[in-house]
Amino acid sequence: MSKVSFAQLVEYCAAQRLPYQAHEADGVVIMALPGAQGTYVVSFRLIEERDVVLVRASSLLTVPPERRAVLAQAACHVNSRILLGAFGLDLTNGVLGLDLPLPYDGVGLAPAQVERCLAAIGWTLDTHLPTFQRLCWTQETVEEALGLPVASPLRGLLDTLPSPDEPLSESA
Repeated sequence: MSKVSFAQLVEYCAAQRLPYQAHEADGVVIMALPGAQGTYVVSFRLIEERDVVLVRASSLLTVPPERRAVLAQAACHVNSRILLGAFGLDLTNGVLGLDLPLPYDGVGLAPAQVERCLAAIGWTLDTHLPTFQRLCWTQETVEEALGLPVASPLRGLLDTLPSPDEPLSESA
């Protein structure tokens, strides 16, 4: 079983020749990743009990409450199309992030994996962040933003149904 030490993680991140800070007490390395939308803050967190390095681009957007459901739906569609990582939206505070776990149990971790991981995160953010920004600050629908077929007319009917938690009215 191959383990990864914090020192190795720092060494592999340093090899990328990008600005970084290592915080050994927290088990995290924070890097600045240049991208088309600006500089992304990417963290590498060593989670030894799960034999994984969690790579996270956090605080990408803070979504206003009235657009969180729309953005969550868009993130689900995008997640089904990307190969590495997944967008997540904290519905309580509206913060959008991207997580990419790197399991290393039995295989270890190589500098090339860190490089490819950063490239995947950069491409994913450069490709999808502009769409999320539009959805956050306009009234554009998920279908319009992602080029999806227009929602079925049945969607409107489903929206009129009571939630499972609501009691049925006498007229139902």
